[in-house]
Amino acid sequence: MRLVTPRRRYRSRVAEPKRCGRRRLSIAAADPPTRTPAPAGPFSGSFCPGFDVLVTPVVNREYSIAFSNGAVITTGRLVVQLTNLSSGTSIVVNASGPGFFSDDGVSFTLRGATLVLDTGGFLYPGSPPATQLLSGALAFDGLTGNVSETGHIRDLCSELA
Repeated sequence: MRLVTPRRRYRSRVAEPKRCGRRRLSIAAADPPTRTPAPAGPFSGSFCPGFDVLVTPVVNREYSIAFSNGAVITTGRLVVQLTNLSSGTSIVVNASGPGFFSDDGVSFTLRGATLVLDTGGFLYPGSPPATQLLSGALAFDGLTGNVSETGHIRDLCSELA
C-alpha cells in the first residue's frame, strides 16, 4: 500500500502536463507582469472654481503592474498636499487607490481613497471644476463616456476655499 500525501499529489499535478486522449496538453505561459515605479511630481491646475490648486506628493510609493494583455494596476501609498494658490490654505490627504486600467486603455476603475481632479466637464458634461476625495469606487467607460461614483465623496474645494 502506498501513502500519498496532499503535498505529493499537488506537486504531481503541477509538474505533469494533463493527458487528453493521446495528446498532451501544455500549460500556456504568458509573459510575467512588470512592476515599475509610478513617480509623480508637483503640478497645478484649475481644479476648483475661483482658484488654482497645487498638488504636491508628500509620500509616493506608488507603482504600476503591467500585464501582457495590456491591463495595468496602479497601487501603493500616495499622500498629497493640496494648496489653494490664492490663499495659501492647504490640506493633506491619503489617495492611495488602487486603480485598474483596461487592456485597451479606454476604461478604468478607481477604488479606495481616490483623488479626483476635474478642470470641468469630466464627471458629466458641463460639470464645474472639482477636487474631491472619493472613498469608494469610480468607474469610467471610455467607449460610452459613462462615469459612476459610489461611496463617500469629500469636497476638497470647500475645505481649501
